[in-house]
Amino acid sequence: MESIVIKPVSQQDVSNLIPLMREYIVDFYKREQPSKESLTTHIELLLNNPSIGLQYVAEYKGNLVGFATLYFSFSTLSLQKNAVLNDLYVIPDCRSKKVGESLFETCLNHIKEYNYAGMTWETAHDNKVAQGLYDKMGGQKSQWLHYEINA
Repeated sequence: MESIVIKPVSQQDVSNLIPLMREYIVDFYKREQPSKESLTTHIELLLNNPSIGLQYVAEYKGNLVGFATLYFSFSTLSLQKNAVLNDLYVIPDCRSKKVGESLFETCLNHIKEYNYAGMTWETAHDNKVAQGLYDKMGGQKSQWLHYEINA
């Protein structure tokens, strides 16, 4: 695939990122349709507060074809910042074309550049596409258990 550009989200990307995030949330994960306002607020929250997280987008011929979202936390055990790669999405037409790998590597390079302790990845138990990518990129399954409490 010719020149995919991976870059941090800018204000100019917000309107084009919204439909991509909707596709990820609704079509891929079968969740409720979020409003344009809630997506805009979320994207701009990260854009304006890079200490809590950031997003990267993959652009091909002027169109956004994927994105990754990193959220930042701290670890008492390592006494360093940690990153959570919570989202990594590539449109179906661009899968198997190294776009996911490029987004992943960009996130990994970010945490190395800023001396994070590490990066964890979260995905649904049935998302075999993401699990395959994480395995391919050298991810190891954690010995920790993941619990959720919904409010």
